[in-house]
Amino acid sequence: MPDSTPIPKSEIWIEGTRYCLAHLDDAVLVVETKLRPAGTKVLIQFSNHCYTEAFVEGVHRESACVMDNKAKRAFCPERYDLSKKIPQMIAALCDAKVFLTPEQNFFQLSSRIDGVDGEYRMFFRVRKARHGDCELRIFVESAYSPDPRTIVPTYRMQKVRFKLVIDKAIEGKKLSFNPKR
Repeated sequence: MPDSTPIPKSEIWIEGTRYCLAHLDDAVLVVETKLRPAGTKVLIQFSNHCYTEAFVEGVHRESACVMDNKAKRAFCPERYDLSKKIPQMIAALCDAKVFLTPEQNFFQLSSRIDGVDGEYRMFFRVRKARHGDCELRIFVESAYSPDPRTIVPTYRMQKVRFKLVIDKAIEGKKLSFNPKR
């Protein structure tokens, strides 16, 4: 890629290969809830953690480095391929249940993703939107297929309806984490 060519937000060049990121462009989801039966607009935004992994010196090449603020991340072809499933997961949120984590974020779990032998998890936070015509913002912090040897069992997580998460965020309230034993 020539140095003078601007890189649109919806693509990235890694080691001479162009990767389309249009599926991770900002989006708007309209969610009908008890508090907003006519629907509330939710801005969806994505971290580069959806297609990168922790950068490890000596393991990853500098040419695969992607910056996340001031932290180095490494482009991950597996995460990139799986990230193409995220828009389907976002679209399914309105009728889904999600898991509340002890870190006060949420994750949606999918075990029916092509190319994944186990689970695929999408982690996100819900907050009030700071500007624009959307009332709330969902920031997808990460999405990956965890190593089966290190998966935290979901039976210890608190499952909650996504629409309730949205209503609580509209009210400015947080859900409290109560792990099941």
